[in-house]
Amino acid sequence: MTVTANELVRRQERLASDRANYETHWQEIADYMLPVRADFIVQRVPGQKRMDKIYDGTALAALDNLAGGLWGTVTNSANKWFEVQTADPSLMQDYGIKTWCDEVTNRMLAAFGANGQRFYAQAISAYRDLAAFGTMVFYTEHADPAQQVLTFESKPLARCYIAENDKRRVDTVFERFKYTARQAVQKFKDKTPEKIGKALEKNPEAEFTFMFACMPAKDYGGKMPNSDMTTAAVYVCVDTQETVQVGGMYAFPYQVARWSIGNRGPYGDSPGMIALPDVKMVNAMAKTTIIAAQKQADPTILAPDENGMRGVRFTPGGIVYGGVDAQGRPMYQPFAAGGPTGLTLELENQRREAIRQAFYAQLLLEANRPNVTATEWLGRQEEKLRLMGPHIGLIQSEWLDPLVDTCFTLMARASVPMWSRGQNGWLPLPPESLPSAPELKVAFVSPLARRNDDDLELVVGLPVPLLQSETESQAAV
Repeated sequence: MTVTANELVRRQERLASDRANYETHWQEIADYMLPVRADFIVQRVPGQKRMDKIYDGTALAALDNLAGGLWGTVTNSANKWFEVQTADPSLMQDYGIKTWCDEVTNRMLAAFGANGQRFYAQAISAYRDLAAFGTMVFYTEHADPAQQVLTFESKPLARCYIAENDKRRVDTVFERFKYTARQAVQKFKDKTPEKIGKALEKNPEAEFTFMFACMPAKDYGGKMPNSDMTTAAVYVCVDTQETVQVGGMYAFPYQVARWSIGNRGPYGDSPGMIALPDVKMVNAMAKTTIIAAQKQADPTILAPDENGMRGVRFTPGGIVYGGVDAQGRPMYQPFAAGGPTGLTLELENQRREAIRQAFYAQLLLEANRPNVTATEWLGRQEEKLRLMGPHIGLIQSEWLDPLVDTCFTLMARASVPMWSRGQNGWLPLPPESLPSAPELKVAFVSPLARRNDDDLELVVGLPVPLLQSETESQAAV
């Protein structure tokens, strides 16, 4: 039985209710470390200031350093960070198969770098979400079948609600967003709800809330456009409680990764959560230090009476007539408030160092230290791997592995018409020596993955569509 729009909205609202405590936590983290994503509880209008709680930038720099370090060591656009291989090592001895795998890898890397380095521009935002909130949501699709371009987007966690299957893998995402009446009509055309169509005539910029629900096809219950579509993709207008569009996808378009998986639900823990107490403390201390320094630099003036201060201006190089009495004693003097700030600054620096350690700053900057012997460098690399290896493994298994799988599926399906004519498509034509349904694997070869040899290599089955299959876009919505 097909799930109705009202049922989908109610399910999303239950998921939102279940994560209310997370959102309170995420809002605090975002306020102090990632203000551009601070929209969980506090809704700001475009252009509104977001830095009003920040008096110290240590956490912002440390988080950005961790995100940049992950980008550079895991998915660096200047390096080949993964390779497509056959799961059967003996097949890689065949020259034609090995050459085909190399060409597939190169074309997929080119797809990631196409459209103005779109993937890599979005990846840094995903790493920031992961470091701050412990959970990131990434979206991948082949939006236009007429073009050989993949679409990548790092989705704001504030508007994405997730659910896991029995294996603790995220297989359901509800994304809420707003469209103006004009945007809705452009997107859905004649399927736009009548209420929005009427609003277009009076106020094209009036906003309406929509939801994009992606889930296993069997959970939705409705018939998919094609029998081999595994994912249901449904657009719902929340304001009118109407199903606007229903379609299917051959690969789940969302990749949801966690920094570490606890036992508190589908969302992960993060370095930002560990650093938050120190971040709040150092900001409070920095604010106090600023006030104390201001009092010392521009102190309060003590005067004998109100009339004596009228017209007095304490300007640099100025003369204050009547500033001393007949005996030369000053009539006005600064009020000495507080003591030296040295101890306060020392405590602040201790908190700053704790914040940097929470974001692995020392490990990520070790490579830049001069006069390091080869033995020391290897030891530090082993330490880095030991501390960050589990997190890198989750990034690869929950994000990059499904990402490469999805991209291969989309590119292979788009190549089928050319393959059926014996020509290269978006991906090269498979050689005759390749089995009809090969099991392929993705070997991650980034610097951190190489240090762990085979431990971080993830093996997956990547579906190669049959040559006689019809060409179809990834989404039929």
